[in-house]
Amino acid sequence: MTGNRTSVDPVLTLPVEITSEFFYQCLPTSCSDREWNTPDPREAPMLLLHVCKAWREIAISTSVLWSKMEFSMHNNHGADLWRTWLTRAEGRVLFIKLHRWIPEEDEDEDSESEQEMTGTPLSTFLMLVHCAERIQSLELSTITINTLEKLAQASRGTCNFLSLEKLTVGLSPEDPSYDQWPMPGESTTDPVIALTNSPLLHEVSLVKTPPSVLSLPWHQITTFTGTRLLCGDCLEVLQLSSNLTECAVATGRIRADDVVKLTHSHLTSLTLFTEDGYGSADLLESLTLPALQTLHILDADDFDENELNIFLSRSSPPLRKFVLRENTLTSLASETFQLMPSLTELEVWNPQYSVIPEFFRNLGGDPKFLPRLQHLAFVNSVYFSGILGDTQRGLKSRWDMRHDPMPVAQLQSFRLTWKKVVVLEADALLPFRALIAEGLDISIESTNGD
Repeated sequence: MTGNRTSVDPVLTLPVEITSEFFYQCLPTSCSDREWNTPDPREAPMLLLHVCKAWREIAISTSVLWSKMEFSMHNNHGADLWRTWLTRAEGRVLFIKLHRWIPEEDEDEDSESEQEMTGTPLSTFLMLVHCAERIQSLELSTITINTLEKLAQASRGTCNFLSLEKLTVGLSPEDPSYDQWPMPGESTTDPVIALTNSPLLHEVSLVKTPPSVLSLPWHQITTFTGTRLLCGDCLEVLQLSSNLTECAVATGRIRADDVVKLTHSHLTSLTLFTEDGYGSADLLESLTLPALQTLHILDADDFDENELNIFLSRSSPPLRKFVLRENTLTSLASETFQLMPSLTELEVWNPQYSVIPEFFRNLGGDPKFLPRLQHLAFVNSVYFSGILGDTQRGLKSRWDMRHDPMPVAQLQSFRLTWKKVVVLEADALLPFRALIAEGLDISIESTNGD
């Protein structure tokens, strides 16, 4: 066909609002490999700038595309890009993640003009302070204490982070000043106070960062995550955060001078996990948590069942969910479960040979044993002759107790997985199928899904 008419891509005939929504749906989410927008030209939003002129104009004018940003600050190029994104985000609420900072020795202390300072931590923080009231989430990672102190210099004291709800600060593993920082309870240098005026802040994460580095409104924090912290640092956070309800920490072993015995009346969820060699359950020795409802102990090499029992006896918490995952075989006696009368959900990893038979004898024979249990899982169990019989008899007896004059809670789900592939007789699972037919959700499999 010939003629003077110019073909127009049908996409370009759409209203700008619809095209902008399409662009927004191209952004990464928490379900994708990464959650933050980066300046990678192969991914949205930067990719949208290189399709055609029309798309570029729409993308630049769609402020929501530029409001959630992750930048490396190790050179001037990253700082320049960040400045551009802030301009494009206009009046949007901001989600900012900045990492890999320029080493202090690369800064020119005599530089005074804004152009000369571009890319330095001070110039970056000056931009941060300028948009502080719009920041809802802020992450400063792989940063040194000296660099972080530039924030105080940029803000000239406190600053109004009126929209800030979530804060993450992670010191660089190479920062030598961390090891020189005063231990918990000792006198310290002045903390960075720039973030003190954050009336909506309720979630804080610290990575290898003592809480004394920052002056925060700790009394309003409800969720805390601490990674690679000293045990004393975690205790300090719990002391400062009287309204904390959720806490997840990877800490070192307790030290002789961590003598604090702390009762926290509001904490309902505690997770002890492991990362980079930090992963101790010693924190339980110092705590009394009368409101605790959820407890996860994950891969703690020093887990001690006796210390757990002492903690449970001391706290008498209304514990509803307990997850225990050890790298080695897990041994739990019935005495431990007797201290959890309110438990509704139990998950035990790598149980020792003796754990399952004893557990199901108690479950099926004693209505006072975990009377509210509804969800039960044994993960990575060792297969042994008789395990299915012990399990089925215990489940069946507990299942039938729901009709007793003083009924226990009705089981809703049961999961059992083995470490290795197990070949079963054709009729080995028939008794479980009968329970499934009556309404119990049962999953029995090897760890490879067979």
